[in-house]
Amino acid sequence: ETPIISIDDAMCRKALEKGAKIAVLATAQSALEPAKWKLSLFAKEKEVDLTLESFCNGDAIAALKKGDRETHDKLILEMARKVSPDCDAIVLAQASMAKMRDRVEKESGIETLSSPELCYEEVKQFLDMYTF
Repeated sequence: ETPIISIDDAMCRKALEKGAKIAVLATAQSALEPAKWKLSLFAKEKEVDLTLESFCNGDAIAALKKGDRETHDKLILEMARKVSPDCDAIVLAQASMAKMRDRVEKESGIETLSSPELCYEEVKQFLDMYTF
C-alpha cells in the first residue's frame, strides 16, 4: 500500500512521450542496463516499438570519483556526439549526470532528460494530492 516512486520512472515515461527512438548515456554499466530495461518495460506497456541506442564510458565516473569534473563532462559530451541525430530523446542514466543535461542537449540538438528534476516534480504532484 505504500507508494514507491523510482527516481527514473518520470524520466523514462517522458522520454517515451517524445518518441520511440531513445538514446541512453551512462558512466557506469550498472546504471545502463536498468535504464534500458525500464524504458523497454514502459514501452511494452504503451505498445511502443522502442529502438534504443546506448553509450557507456566508465572513465567518466572514474574521473568524477577522483574529483576531475572536467574530464567527466568532456567524456559525456563525447558520448552525446555519437548519438544518431534522428533520436527522439536522450536519457541520462544516472543522477550524477544531471548537471550535464543542458550541455548534452546543446551539443546533440536532441531533447535530453535527467531523473532528479523530473522525480522531484512527480513527488510534488503526488504530495499535492494530499493535505496534511
